[in-house]
Amino acid sequence: MTEAIDGVQPKPCVGCGFCCNKAPCALASSLGLAKDGKCKELLWASGRYWCGLMLDAPKVDDRDENWYKRHLCAGEGCCSPLNSIRQEIVYENLKFAKE
Repeated sequence: MTEAIDGVQPKPCVGCGFCCNKAPCALASSLGLAKDGKCKELLWASGRYWCGLMLDAPKVDDRDENWYKRHLCAGEGCCSPLNSIRQEIVYENLKFAKE
């Protein structure tokens, strides 16, 4: 997990998609995948969002998924006080786990 930013300690990433929906990465933007402010490579599966660029890394270029994870800070945690979506995903995953 990353260090605190402006005094806010990041919460563990739950794959809520907030970051990619609000501010797509430079790579997605440069590939023309960030239309209308949302990344077209943001995929929903198994109760969370996944980065399609990382999942299909060998198809995109010669870098592997670990390169993408490091450079996109994927899974590093949420430090946005405006993220209301994160708690919804946590709740849904807890509810699903009890079923």
